[in-house]
Amino acid sequence: MTVMNNYSRPQRWMFGAIVLVALALHVGLFIAFKPWDPVVAHERVVVSDARGYHDLALKLLHTRSFDDFGAFRTPAYPLFVAAIYAVVGAKPWVVLLVQIFISVGTGILVSAIAHRVTGSLQSAFITLVLAALNPLFPVMALQLMSETLFTFILAAALLVCIMAFEMRQSRRFAIAGVLLGLTALVRPVSWYLPWVVAPFILLQPKNARTNNVKHTFIFLGVFFLTLFPWQVRNYRTYRAYALATVADYNLLEYNAARVKSIIEEVSLDQAREELNQSVASTEHNPFARARAQKRAALSYIAQHPVTYAWYHIKGGVNMFVGTVKGELLIMAGRAPAHSASSVTAERLSERVARVVFNLKHEFYLTPLLLFQLLIEYTGFVVGAIALFVKKKGWLAAFFLSIVLYFFLTVGLVGSSRFRHPVMTAYFPVSAYGLWIIVRQIYMRLCRGKPRTPLGLTPFRTRSNGAHAHGVDQHLPSGLITIHL
Repeated sequence: MTVMNNYSRPQRWMFGAIVLVALALHVGLFIAFKPWDPVVAHERVVVSDARGYHDLALKLLHTRSFDDFGAFRTPAYPLFVAAIYAVVGAKPWVVLLVQIFISVGTGILVSAIAHRVTGSLQSAFITLVLAALNPLFPVMALQLMSETLFTFILAAALLVCIMAFEMRQSRRFAIAGVLLGLTALVRPVSWYLPWVVAPFILLQPKNARTNNVKHTFIFLGVFFLTLFPWQVRNYRTYRAYALATVADYNLLEYNAARVKSIIEEVSLDQAREELNQSVASTEHNPFARARAQKRAALSYIAQHPVTYAWYHIKGGVNMFVGTVKGELLIMAGRAPAHSASSVTAERLSERVARVVFNLKHEFYLTPLLLFQLLIEYTGFVVGAIALFVKKKGWLAAFFLSIVLYFFLTVGLVGSSRFRHPVMTAYFPVSAYGLWIIVRQIYMRLCRGKPRTPLGLTPFRTRSNGAHAHGVDQHLPSGLITIHL
């Protein structure tokens, strides 16, 4: 990456050491997990959604076409798995091994985003440390799920977006549109994300309005053009110009049905069965059935809007405060003390009591992981405030909008694994805030001594305008004054 040319050799060694630590943690968990073991693969790897991806990849290999692919999923991740299977055979553990390197690469991309946004080597370093030490990265890499690939492409898209904001080049906005289109082909949850990004392109500060309009049309046009072949395939096959049916299915099966089971005190299966009664069982077109499921789900939600909104928000909160202890315990061969589905209806007092009661059984993971989250979120608040004070509030608003997007789209099943892509948006700001805090503490302890914490010499941004939208060399005087 050309940004590394600005770093001295010791600084490059330091960054390389952190990358190696991240890789070692991934590989260590991979070895402890033993996904190559047939029993482990059957019981812990190729399960639930992973089974569906595995089967789709095998179908693609056998048929060499999308004839039997169906309409439930988008094609990118099954294609990714099938490509690996075509080389090494149907070995899911090899896919996980490849995802380890993709996961480590995601940390490098997010670190590059932090450097672009803040112009600070220290912020980039802290971002890389946050990614290297966060267990969600290796945990997701060791699951046959689309999150790792999705997060990597999303990080690349955000990096190109930031570079496009700086350089104001149509080509970079087009690349950003392609990358976001690819994320939607991996997981359709990002289908509406371009509409979150587009206003920031349209309202770029210090840029001609006509250029902003042109860049916005290029970005959106290329995004939809990337999705066009798959949507045409679905239209020809099912007469539906759409991506997949998974979103409408989840709205009924995992959102409306869960609220119904809580309100009416019935089992989740019974709630699903009753909601699906209005869906014609003879309907063979998957998109027509999905539309019927969506209507049934929205009808029930409209009858209980306040209750649904409460649990929807609760699901978003759970995504941000939930830990990956369950996945870690499963990988260690120990069953977690609760199921993820039980968290939605759980009261706060019940949750606290459960956590305290199971501390020893769960190796005290909850307080350790919550402390890590507290550090990350504290840094985000401080970093966002600093960006606003420095009159770079639109950058803070850009990342905050992406965080809110995933908060609102996660639904009731606010599993911590859905937080994985959100880290690409809040880690750069968190690292900036943490650097402010570290520098403030250091200066107070050392009383202004000239040495620099973290062993990093002060870094100054280039003067050629390459980081025109980055934070200037001085942090806001309302907080502290730091020369970077």
